Amino acid sequence: MTVIYIQYSNNGGEGTSVPWSYNLLYPAVTSPGTIKANLKDDSNVDTGISLTAINGVTNSTASLIWATSGAGGWPEAVFDGAWYFGAGGETHRLGGLTNGDTYTIEVSGHSGNAGRDADFTVGGTTTRYVQSGTSTPAVPVSFSGTVSGTTLDIDMAYVSSFAYINGLKITITPASGPTLTGPASTTEGSATVAAGTDLDTVTTFNLISGTFSIAQTIDSATATTLNYVAESGANDCVPATPVLGVPLEATISAAGVTPYQIQQEADDGTNPAATFNTTLNGEATHEVVQTMIAVANTTPGESIFGTDLIAVEDDMQAYIVKAANGMNITWAADGTFTTDADQTEIIDVAYFAPSTGQWSCLALTISASGVGATIPPASRTSVFHIAAALRALETFTHTQTNELVVEWLESEGISRTTLNGILYGYLGGLGYTGSIEDRMKKWRNDA
Repeated sequence: MTVIYIQYSNNGGEGTSVPWSYNLLYPAVTSPGTIKANLKDDSNVDTGISLTAINGVTNSTASLIWATSGAGGWPEAVFDGAWYFGAGGETHRLGGLTNGDTYTIEVSGHSGNAGRDADFTVGGTTTRYVQSGTSTPAVPVSFSGTVSGTTLDIDMAYVSSFAYINGLKITITPASGPTLTGPASTTEGSATVAAGTDLDTVTTFNLISGTFSIAQTIDSATATTLNYVAESGANDCVPATPVLGVPLEATISAAGVTPYQIQQEADDGTNPAATFNTTLNGEATHEVVQTMIAVANTTPGESIFGTDLIAVEDDMQAYIVKAANGMNITWAADGTFTTDADQTEIIDVAYFAPSTGQWSCLALTISASGVGATIPPASRTSVFHIAAALRALETFTHTQTNELVVEWLESEGISRTTLNGILYGYLGGLGYTGSIEDRMKKWRNDA
């Protein structure tokens, strides 16, 4: 809770006392502008709350005979001085407030002039400060409400001739809505986010994999009941639940590779909602690629998003392995990758589409690139000539004709049988038909 005391002073002899002296306002601000940029609280500490004149008062005045006593817990000295205003009225604006906080504003308009009452309006409510007509001031009028936005206006209007403002007592109480606490980051296992202030339910969610971007919402109709609502998407993958209960919705609008953040939200339906973010670090065996339409590489053969079996969309996620049979795979945000070994592996990729909340799972083949052996058309006449071309590359282990050709064919992903058998299969894979001789001839003529 923050308490601020403000004394509108003429500096003409009226006294003052702590904590009113922390915000002793003089001289009078007679045109629009800042009165005080950073008000002090009752401990003389900066609050970050400002006071601004929207119109500007007429002037200030004081008299030691206005008051002989205090009123409403205010000291006598505050009632002995004032700023005054006429037909134009005045508005003083508090700035730097927090939406949803509650306030109590006390204001007085005492003077030595009977009948010069003032209408004060705060938060849409108007209350008249009626002069006592004596040296015993009337009790300050009071307003209470909830801050909407970051400012609060105190409007002043005279009733007859002139009106006055001696001081303000401002009490700001932070919103007592929900609070959330939890771990700043997690890898695998469980992460617990607890609902705090005046909410009686603790919420927990478990993460088998710590690599998904999750949006989970806690809704509550009152400030004493907390209902946990977890959305979850359908899953068509095997195993059926690669990640328990997630992903739900992406909470970021950008492409990238884990880590991601999850966000919990608590809303009691009255006070400002509370949010808490937990960073999900990549797990040991799998990675998550989140892509955007404008970022994704959809070229077949170059990226996990380069397939007509899925429709790429913003915030689409792919759950993929980091390694396969000792080959490490490094992923990029567009779905392309690099490896530290040249081998052919089949990997499972689980895709999540935010628009439908659906999982789909595909088995994709990462093919070995081979050693970059291109056989010139002139050498495509016999096994002997193929071997001679391969020897010239100086990239193969074997030198004997048959073994050298077999090594090359195996590097192209062809299984070992007989030399003619694997060469026949290799040429078939290139689209050539007929006998081994026919295939060799077509291959040779296909420059």
